Amino acid sequence: MRLAVLLAAALCLAQARGAEAPAIPALRDLAEFPIGVAVPAGTAANSLLASPQRQSLVERNFDSLTAENIMKMAYLQPERGVFRFGEADALVDYARAHGMVVHGHALVWHNQTPRWLATLEDSPEVWTRELRQQVQTVAGHFAGRLRSWDVVNEAFDDGAQTQYRDSQWYRHIGPGFIEMAFRTAREADHEAQLFYNDYDIEGAIGPQKLDRILQMVDDFRNRAVPIDGIGFQMHIELEKPTTEQIRTAFAKVVQRGLLVRISELDVAVNAGKEHSRLDDALAQQQRQRYRDVMEAYLDAVPAPLRGGVTVWGITDGDSWIPGYRRRADWPLLFDAGFQPKPALAGMAAGLSARPMNGVLRIGTPGDYAPYSWYDSVSGTYRGSDVALAHALALRLGLRALFVPTTWATLVADAQAGRFDIAAGGISITPERARVAAFSTAVANDRKQPVVRCGEQQRYDSEAEINRPQVRLIVNPGGTNERFAREKFPAATLIVHTDNRTVFDEIRAGRADVMVTDAVEGQLQQRAGQGLCVAQVRAAWAPASKAVMIPAGTVVKRDVDAAFAQLGGASRYRRELADWEGHGWSGVPTPTALLAALIDERLAIVTEVARAKWNTQAAIEDPARERALLQSLRERATALGVPAAAVDRFFGAQIEAAKVLQRELFARWRQQRQGQFKGVADLARDIRPDIDRITARMLEQLALLSGSYSRQLPAASTLSLLSPAALRTARAPLATDGTQATADKSVDLP
Repeated sequence: MRLAVLLAAALCLAQARGAEAPAIPALRDLAEFPIGVAVPAGTAANSLLASPQRQSLVERNFDSLTAENIMKMAYLQPERGVFRFGEADALVDYARAHGMVVHGHALVWHNQTPRWLATLEDSPEVWTRELRQQVQTVAGHFAGRLRSWDVVNEAFDDGAQTQYRDSQWYRHIGPGFIEMAFRTAREADHEAQLFYNDYDIEGAIGPQKLDRILQMVDDFRNRAVPIDGIGFQMHIELEKPTTEQIRTAFAKVVQRGLLVRISELDVAVNAGKEHSRLDDALAQQQRQRYRDVMEAYLDAVPAPLRGGVTVWGITDGDSWIPGYRRRADWPLLFDAGFQPKPALAGMAAGLSARPMNGVLRIGTPGDYAPYSWYDSVSGTYRGSDVALAHALALRLGLRALFVPTTWATLVADAQAGRFDIAAGGISITPERARVAAFSTAVANDRKQPVVRCGEQQRYDSEAEINRPQVRLIVNPGGTNERFAREKFPAATLIVHTDNRTVFDEIRAGRADVMVTDAVEGQLQQRAGQGLCVAQVRAAWAPASKAVMIPAGTVVKRDVDAAFAQLGGASRYRRELADWEGHGWSGVPTPTALLAALIDERLAIVTEVARAKWNTQAAIEDPARERALLQSLRERATALGVPAAAVDRFFGAQIEAAKVLQRELFARWRQQRQGQFKGVADLARDIRPDIDRITARMLEQLALLSGSYSRQLPAASTLSLLSPAALRTARAPLATDGTQATADKSVDLP
C-alpha cells in the first residue's frame, strides 16, 4: 500500500517535471475491499470473453466482476419457467479462474424483464409465485459462487412526495415484494451479501430518496429481514453531487452498520453537450473527481463496512451513456482505444490515500509478556509483538502508534475501526476470523496449566483440574476464559479482571491454576518466583498467533508482504526466544526503559526525515541542538543528573537521529523519491512527540543515579533501523565489549 502512495506521488512529480511517468499501480492491489468492473458478456459484440484487450485491462486492475446485463431476468429466464445459465456460468467461471469474485446484478428489477412477464394475470398470488421462483432459482443456482447480490434494484421513486416506484412488481404485489425478495434470497444463499441498489441517493436530487430507503432498512432490521448493505450507483458528473453530499450520504448508511458499496461508478463530463472531445483540461477535472470520490469513500466508510467499488464499464466505448443519453461522453477509466486515461491515475491516487496521516495504529492489550507489555510509569510498550509492530510500521513507511484495548473488547474495537492492526499474542480463532482478517501466522502455541511449584502433579490432567475444589483463575474476554469454561466446567472459575496481576493470585494462595499459553507459562517458570508449568500429555487448544487486521481494511496485503520481507515466521520465532530469555519481569530496569524510549524516539525520527525531505530542509540543525542540550542540563540539575551524563546520553540520541536521516536521504535520492503523502507537520505534531519522549528519558536517567544497569534487552523493538543508528543511540548504555544492539539489517522503506 505504501508503495502505491509513493508511486502516485511520483506520478504527479514526474508529470510536473515533464518526465516519463511510472506505471500506475494495479487498482486491485490498492484496496482490501473488492475493486470491480461491470463487463459485457454473452453474445454482446464487445463481450469480455471474446476480447483479449479487455481481458488484459480487467485482469490487471480488478478483482471483482459484475455482469452488465446477462444476470438480469430477461437473459436468465427468457421463457416462463425456463432458465438459461450458460452465458452467466461462463462469466463466473472466468472470474474464478482469474482470482476474482462476482457481484450479481440484479435479482429483481422493473427493467430488462422478459416479455412473458407482461402477460401474467393480475393476481398477487401468481406474481408472488413468479418472484419467489425467480429469486430462489437464480440465487440458488449461484449459491457459493457469488460474493454478493443486488437483490432489488431501483424500487423507489425520485419524487419527494411519493415512495415506491410504480413498477409491475409494486402494482401486483405491493411494497412487500422487496421484503419477499430479500427473505427468499437469504433462503437460497446463506452466505452472499445482500444489497439494495439505487441511483441518485448520494445527493444529486436531495436526501429524500435515501431517507425513504433507510426508513425501509430500519423497519427491516427491526423485523429481522436480511439486508447487508446499500449500493450507491454513483452515475455522477464533474460537479454534481458535491463531495460533501456524497460523504453525508455514506455516513447515513454507516450509522446503520450496513455495508456501503459504490456499485456503478462513472463520471460523466459532457452533461451539457458542449464538448466534442475529451480535452486535457476536462480529463484532469475527471481525474480529480475520481480521486475525490475514492478518498471520500475511504474517509467516510470505516474499513469493516466497505463493501467494494465497481466502475460501470471497461472503456469509454463500452459506456451506456452515449446510447442512453444520446450524447458524446467519456466517463470511464480507459478510452475506446484501450489506453489508460488520467481518470485511472486519479482513482489509483484516491485508493492509495491513507486516512492515517503517516501513522499505523496498533491495538494491543499490553498485558501479555513476552508479546506485549505496557509500563504505566514510563508509558512504553515492549515485547516481541511490539518489536514486530514497529518493524511492520517502518516497512510500510509509517510511524507506530499503540492504541490500548482489552481481550474482552478486542473484536469490538476492531469492528469499530479503533486501530489498523492488532498485536500482542493474539490467537487465530474461528470467532475472530469471522469478523477480522489475520496476517500470516507468526508462531504456534498451546495451553498449559501454571501452578505453584511443587504442585505440578496435582494438576497435570483435565480430570484433576475439572473438579469443584480447584480454583481455576482466568483473565476475562480472551481464549483463556473460553477454554476454561469449555474444558473445565466443574472447576470453580475465578475471573480476575487484571491480567497483569493474575499470577500473583496463585502465588498468594487465592487461586490454584491458570491455564494459559505455553509461552506465558514457561516465562513465569523461568522468572523463579514460585510458579511452575504442569506438563500435560495432550496438546490442549493448539492455535496460531498472528497480527489481527479489521476485516476489509487496506493493509492485509501490505502486512503479509512486509512480514515476509522481515524474515517471516522463522525470524520472528528467533526474536521471540530473545524476549523470552532475557530475564523478563513485570518491572523493567531504568536501563531497559531507556532502551525502549530510544527505540520509540528513533521511530519518530523516520517521520522527521520524511517531513524534512518534503520541504528539502537540512538534516543539521545546530541551533536547535544547542538549545535542547542547554534546556536538558538545566532540568537535569534539579534531578541530580550531572551535565556530563546529559551531554553524553542526549548527544548520542541527536547524533543517532542524524545518522538515520542521512541514510534515509541517501536511499531516497537513489530511488528518485518524490514527496511523501500524509506526513504530519514537523513543528506542530512531530517535535512535540519527540520532546515528550525526551522528558521521559531524562526521568529514567535520573533513576540510574549515575550508575547504569548493563542488562540491555537482547533485541531492539526496531529491527528495521540500521545497526549504525541503534549502536550510536545505545552506546551510552553499553559497557566496554557489550554489543548495544543485535546486528539486524533489513532494507529500509
